[in-house]
Amino acid sequence: MRTKTAAFVLVFMVLILCFSTAFADNLLNITMTDPVTHKTYDINYNNKELRVFDNGKLSGNTYIQDAHGFSMYDNTLYIYYSDFLNHQLFVYCFYFQKDSISSFVINEDAFYNENCYASDGERVYFVWGEDSNFMCVYENGNINKINLKSQITKLLITDKDTLTIHTDDGIFTYKNGEIQNTSPTLLAPETTVYTTECNTENITPETSNGFYVALEGVTVSKIKKAFAKYEITNFTKADGSNINSGKLGTGATFALSTGEVITVVIYGDLTGEGNVNSRDLKALLNHLSRKELLQGSYLISADLDSDGLITTKDLLMLSKMY
Repeated sequence: MRTKTAAFVLVFMVLILCFSTAFADNLLNITMTDPVTHKTYDINYNNKELRVFDNGKLSGNTYIQDAHGFSMYDNTLYIYYSDFLNHQLFVYCFYFQKDSISSFVINEDAFYNENCYASDGERVYFVWGEDSNFMCVYENGNINKINLKSQITKLLITDKDTLTIHTDDGIFTYKNGEIQNTSPTLLAPETTVYTTECNTENITPETSNGFYVALEGVTVSKIKKAFAKYEITNFTKADGSNINSGKLGTGATFALSTGEVITVVIYGDLTGEGNVNSRDLKALLNHLSRKELLQGSYLISADLDSDGLITTKDLLMLSKMY
């Protein structure tokens, strides 16, 4: 009997040890874009070691005892750790270009959502409440709580003055101390769209001017290959300047020998840069809040779910694209 009991205890202790070891490893790999520099970094956190990679090259590393969440702003990586027992939020500021780190503690009786942390260097945003419905702003030692009356699922800084708050009831923005609900819908234009994968079978001299939906990274040479049956007279970038080679973005045009002018559309590229980044997210936020409306091909690019409407659903999809 004693032998069986001892064996049971031994097995139980081994299971506890294995679980603790697995938990301690805390393996995490994420990709983050700095909303200020617009550079994208790969973050690796494994067995207490934090490593930051820039285009596959190690930019900096340090050791952090525990981490529950990450955010990035202006060349600083913010690491958040919640001490649930003592109701404390530890914020580590890792300046990976210098391999230096600082930290401070926020004391607050709170329930923390691991996906809901953000900081812009002056303020720290986090979620409070058993239902995760309070957005908290920590600034100069003070905490301001705002009840969104809905579960908060994500916090994302888009620029120095704007925080995007994703909730079960939609997307809100926090700016200058005020919460604003984004507009529910704005119509996307009806268009003739050439749906890609280099499909040109439906293009005829009689076809009205339309749009070519391309993948991110499309170039002049790829367009020429896609439209090999037609002579292309010239390429124009979104700003109106001519281009003979290189990458194209939403709003770029090319003219066929038939006289038809076709506009390039890359879903999610709302600035004409040819790739998706935080500037596109800001452009969509400005559109939904009617601060600065998108026009033409940018409206098509913003309709990510292709339902003919520009909504917060498109905003949510865009936020996951970079």
